[in-house]
Amino acid sequence: MSTQLTPAMRRSALVSLLRDRSRWPAGFEWNFHSRCQCAIGLSEEVGIIDTHSGFATEQFGVNYHPHDIFAQGAYNPIPDSEVTPEMVADRLASVK
Repeated sequence: MSTQLTPAMRRSALVSLLRDRSRWPAGFEWNFHSRCQCAIGLSEEVGIIDTHSGFATEQFGVNYHPHDIFAQGAYNPIPDSEVTPEMVADRLASVK
C-alpha cells in the first residue's frame, strides 16, 4: 500500500489545517501577500507539499491558474490583507 499523498489528500489536509489555527506551527503568522506565510508556505512548513518536487498547483491537483486559489485573483477586489485562511480553505474545498 502506498503512503504517497494524492492531490485530493493534500487539498483535504491543507483545508483542515487552514481552518484550525491551533495546529499551525509555532510562530507561523498568516500573511496572504507573502508566499512563505500563505497557504503554500504553511503547507510546505508542515510537510503537505515540497515545492522542490514540483509546482504546488500540481501537488494539489489544481487544473487552473494558481492565482485563482492561492492569490488575489479568486478574491478580487479584496485586498490581500483581508484574505483569510478560511477563504483559501473554502476555495480549495471547491476544487474537484
